Amino acid sequence: MEAGVFHPVIAAAAFSFMTLGATAAFRFGSISNRLNMWGLIAALWLHYVLGGSDGLICGLGGCLMALALLLPAYAVGLFAGGDLKFAAATGAFVGWRLLCVGLAGGLFLGLLCGLGLLLFHGPAVGSCRRLVAELSSALTADGPPRLHLVPSRLHAFPYAVVLALGLSGALAAELLL
Repeated sequence: MEAGVFHPVIAAAAFSFMTLGATAAFRFGSISNRLNMWGLIAALWLHYVLGGSDGLICGLGGCLMALALLLPAYAVGLFAGGDLKFAAATGAFVGWRLLCVGLAGGLFLGLLCGLGLLLFHGPAVGSCRRLVAELSSALTADGPPRLHLVPSRLHAFPYAVVLALGLSGALAAELLL
């Protein structure tokens, strides 16, 4: 697709997909693999139909960029697999440029929400104390450090919600400016 041009059909599908994914993450604590798979297929198909091979390359670039940026965070347990797949499918809708801007905005919103939880929510304060204890014991123990940073499902944070907000903001700015 031509730089600076974003097809309104792809934008509408992207907004719909992000709304569905964020709602599922917020209500149920996870995003189904089917939703992510069909979102990815729809994004790549729309890009190919509306933009030809250049559109398909744009969609694949966004998907691969999301995987490249978030796979390390998933590997250490900071993101759940559904959030990673959601970001990859959304990247296929918006392309790699908007994905980078939207992820930065979404991660910043996640930081603000996380800080709010740490300051005002009791169990989050306990989680922070456990993290500090894990880090200090890992640094003082003999042998290689062992960290258990994967959060429990009880205190899991729905990152897809803030990622969708950041990506929606980036997409809206692209359409309006």
